[in-house]
Amino acid sequence: MKTEIKEEVQQNVVSIMGQHSPPPGAVLLSPDQVFDLNLKTINSWSSTHEMFSLKYGTQLLGGMASLSGVMFISHLRRKMLLRNYARLASYAPTVFFPGVAACMFQQMFVTNKIIRGEMVCPVCVEVRMISIQLLAGVFQPFVLSILASSALAKTAMTYPLPPLNDFWTLFRVYAKLLQPIQSSIILLLAANIFSSFAVAYNQGKAIEKVHMRILSQHNYLFK
Repeated sequence: MKTEIKEEVQQNVVSIMGQHSPPPGAVLLSPDQVFDLNLKTINSWSSTHEMFSLKYGTQLLGGMASLSGVMFISHLRRKMLLRNYARLASYAPTVFFPGVAACMFQQMFVTNKIIRGEMVCPVCVEVRMISIQLLAGVFQPFVLSILASSALAKTAMTYPLPPLNDFWTLFRVYAKLLQPIQSSIILLLAANIFSSFAVAYNQGKAIEKVHMRILSQHNYLFK
């Protein structure tokens, strides 16, 4: 009997977002319940294309971050004549870590909040996603590439570098080293910004479709 009542209640749940006075008899869903309901609908969606941004958008941005690391460390290794010296030791932190960090932070602070219903402002979503991507997907691999290449060049003595605590001299050295790929860095920034914007925009459209399906199938209300 209790199970039948519970199932009947679940079939008549109304999720109220942003409404202070729910209709009489409504059962409010907690954020965790909203997340589970939306996630279940996303995973059961027949068209992968329509839910691609919610399912794989963060992985795509993680891949962009890894590509940033590949570009930076490959160029610096070539300029510093490192050749095959400690290749894994330089690529692992500059390619793997930014990719994982970008994917994880985007999922935690943007995508999960969209699915949970905690972020409904499209501009806020886009700004947050772009900011995370620039920090984790461009700035982080840039800094890690400089640190890794500096340490290896000093160890292998393949390129003359000032002491690491001589910040301004080191800055001028790396500005000169990176000047040949200045246009590539600008394109890299643009690509990460555009990718983040596209994922954020499509995630917003996808979650609207999820809400509409839940509304049509279960008479749930998403405001």
